[in-house]
Amino acid sequence: MVDDYSFNKFCELLSDEAILKTSTAFGVAKQFQTYIADIKSQVLKELMNRTENQDVYLDFLINEIEKQEYIKDAGLRYIERWLKEYDTTVEDILERADFSEPIYAVLARHYNDMEPFSEEKDKAFLVQSSFLSYFCKLYADELIDFLKSKKPKPKKQEVIPPTNNKPFKDEYLIAFCKEISNERAIKENTFMQLYDYGITHYGPYLESEITENLLLLNKDKKEDYLNYVLDKINKTPFASIPEDYIDKWLTKYKVDRNEFPNFKNQELNEVLETYYASEHITTYDKQHALLDIQIDFYCYAAMLEVKKIVTFIETKSGKQKETPLTVKQEKSKQLTVNQIVLLLQETGFFNHPNIENASKVKQSELISLLTGLNGKNIKTAIQKLDKKPSELGENYQKDNDKIERILDNLS
Repeated sequence: MVDDYSFNKFCELLSDEAILKTSTAFGVAKQFQTYIADIKSQVLKELMNRTENQDVYLDFLINEIEKQEYIKDAGLRYIERWLKEYDTTVEDILERADFSEPIYAVLARHYNDMEPFSEEKDKAFLVQSSFLSYFCKLYADELIDFLKSKKPKPKKQEVIPPTNNKPFKDEYLIAFCKEISNERAIKENTFMQLYDYGITHYGPYLESEITENLLLLNKDKKEDYLNYVLDKINKTPFASIPEDYIDKWLTKYKVDRNEFPNFKNQELNEVLETYYASEHITTYDKQHALLDIQIDFYCYAAMLEVKKIVTFIETKSGKQKETPLTVKQEKSKQLTVNQIVLLLQETGFFNHPNIENASKVKQSELISLLTGLNGKNIKTAIQKLDKKPSELGENYQKDNDKIERILDNLS
């Protein structure tokens, strides 16, 4: 490139996680627009001077953009909440730039100019973080699309259409499983953002996809397909966590599980809506506590979404009245994480000197190696062994009773 200044600055801006300390999300968008205009001119000038390897040159630029550390899937869902709240669109924000509109009070004004530790400042940070992620993807995609469009067109060859090995669609199945398996997204969003625009987003689409596939598949393939879907979603990391997974938080905030996720306790609601790295969260302990509860709620919500799809699939099974689905039959014989830990305790597993003296993390890792189950869920179950039965509820006692019956049946 004749002059690569704008391109280098564009790439730096994509990866600059601290840019909001010195600029605003709206300001960053304007910077992207300026850089892209210059980059396009420089690229066209470079291509005119090249007689060969134009595609290699363009691939190099595309690769440089794609290797930057921005959120590659930060689509419209990242900012849908704010667009609805402020009754606006991306086009209006970027093209009209009517600064009398309320959205600009949080999007184009630096949050450090706001009152410290105020609700206004926290909200501005959340809005700008969401829009920054969206703008990075938006302009990265725009530039990549431009570069791809300038590649020399290959000579026409006979195109052999790709073979689709699957006789059904699974786009939303893949998206659903991905969305309920990424608890690390809590480090970039609040739980409620993920719940509204991620965790619960793909369920209805997956149900429609399942219904459509069942209409298209041959009768003898339908049960196989349903079992395939069940197998996929039941293998997601949080599908089998226990119902009481968040009970310690429900007890702490004195709320009922049936209120999930919109609780009557406003303090808990604020915790679930607060970004852990907000300006007023000033200590590591507070940040860690926020992450801990929000990740737990993410895992619990993911489990609920799996249950919804399982229930939906059961209504679609032709064998529903005759025999349960194969996966469900196996599931009824499979012990839960709690039951496995209780069985190991009853059989003396934890009395082995090396295991007894190990930390609960090490114990859970060992059991995870044996069972293939999620280590964090196992650790939670191990911690329950130290609690009184009265603290654990009716379901835990039922697990105890089941283990006793299993052991009694051996004699």
